[in-house]
Amino acid sequence: MIHEYLIVGSGFSSNVFKSLLKKKYKIIAPKLIDKEFYKNKKNHNFTHNKLLSKKTISVTRRKYYLPKNIYLYDHLLNGGSSNIWGGAINLEKLKNKKIFELLKINLIKLSFDKTFSISNKKNIYQMRDKKDQIYNFCHPGNDYINGFVINFKLLKNHINCEYFSFSKKKILKIKCKKLFLATGVVQLIEILANSGYIRNRSKLSLDEYEHFFKISFSNKIKSNKTIVKYNLIGSIKHYLGYQKKINNFFKIFSFIPMYIDQIFTNKKKKIEFTFKKNSFYLSSVKKFGDSAHYHNLKINNIKINEFLKKITRNKIQVISMPAAVQTKPGPISNDILEIVLKNLKIKS
Repeated sequence: MIHEYLIVGSGFSSNVFKSLLKKKYKIIAPKLIDKEFYKNKKNHNFTHNKLLSKKTISVTRRKYYLPKNIYLYDHLLNGGSSNIWGGAINLEKLKNKKIFELLKINLIKLSFDKTFSISNKKNIYQMRDKKDQIYNFCHPGNDYINGFVINFKLLKNHINCEYFSFSKKKILKIKCKKLFLATGVVQLIEILANSGYIRNRSKLSLDEYEHFFKISFSNKIKSNKTIVKYNLIGSIKHYLGYQKKINNFFKIFSFIPMYIDQIFTNKKKKIEFTFKKNSFYLSSVKKFGDSAHYHNLKINNIKINEFLKKITRNKIQVISMPAAVQTKPGPISNDILEIVLKNLKIKS
C-alpha cells in the first residue's frame, strides 16, 4: 500500500499540518520512551528535561563534538517540544484567525492574572486548550504509527521510508507519495544523514536571535527589545515545565515583587557544523541554542527546502522549525505556522 501523505514527527507543526490537510495521511513518531531501543544510543548532549515535564531521551547514531555552551534540544515524545514550551505566539502577521478556531486553540492575551506574564509586544498571545492549559500538541491514536524513522529512499513512483516499530520490535518499511518532515533539528539531521543527503564534508548552519534571562523587581517593561516578563509563579512554571492549570491558592505568590525577564535582542547568531567521517564538528564556538528557537537550517549554504526540492522533485519537504526563517525576535511558533500554511497553500 502506498500512502498519499506521510508525516514524520508529532509536535506543533505536525498537528497543525494534519488538521488542515484534506487528504489521507499517516504519522510516524515515538509515543513514549522505549528503554530497550534507546539503550546504547543515548545522546546526553541533546537530552534536556524539565522537572515536571514528560521525560525524553535523545537518540543519535552520530557523534557531535560540541562544547558545553551549545544547546540543541531533541524531544522524542508524542507532542514534541510542545511538552515543555510556553505556548507563545506572535499574531502580528497572522490575519487568518479561523485556523485557531479549527484547531480549538484559545488565544489568551498575556497578563499577570491569566498567563503570569506580560510583554511589551501587544501581539504576543499564549495558546491554550479547552481545559485552560498551555496547549500540548499530542496526537490521538488514529492514523498514528508508534515508530522511530531511520531513513528514506526516493524511488521513481514513491518514497520508501524505513522505521523501527516499537509495537513489533523490528524495522519495517512504509511507502508514500509525499513525505513531510516535522521533526526537530537533531532528528532531521540524523534522517538526512542516514538517507545519504548529508555527505562527507557537508556544511550545515543554523540561526537564532540572541536571548538571555534577567532578574527584575519591577512589573514594568522599559525597553525596545522584545521581552516577556514572568512573575514569580510564571517563572517557576516555565522553569519546571509545568503546563497545567494551577490551584488558586498558589496565585498568592504572584504578589511577590520578583520577576524574570526573557529578553530577545535583534542580534542574530549562527552556528556551523562540518560533517566528517560520520561525525559533526563545530566550526564556530560561540554560545548558541539557549533560546531553543534555532531556525533556517542550511546545507552547503542552501536553505533546507530549496536543497531538498532540487534533489527530490519537491516530494519531500520540511515543515518544522528548522525550515522556518524567524523574521523578528521572540516566539517562533508563528514562523513555523507560516511554513505549514505555505505548504498547504493557505493564506496566513
